[in-house]
Amino acid sequence: MNKEQLLDNLIATAEELGIDVRKAHMDGTSGGGICKLKSRWVLIIDLAAPLEDQIEATAHALKNRPEIENIYLRPQVRELIEH
Repeated sequence: MNKEQLLDNLIATAEELGIDVRKAHMDGTSGGGICKLKSRWVLIIDLAAPLEDQIEATAHALKNRPEIENIYLRPQVRELIEH
């Protein structure tokens, strides 16, 4: 699986968990992050950041979600989220 496919899988996982995913050009330093706006979780992906940073930030945002244990993830995606 290439890096673009890996990010796509992470985004699909976030959406499956009910997280709103938004992509925006920001400062390119963090890759993005997750926050709660009103009653909704929102994952923001920084399109100005390198692809590796976007992947890392998205995986980190999903890491501590307890409901992630209840869905099927490709082994490579699960490994990335868990580490």
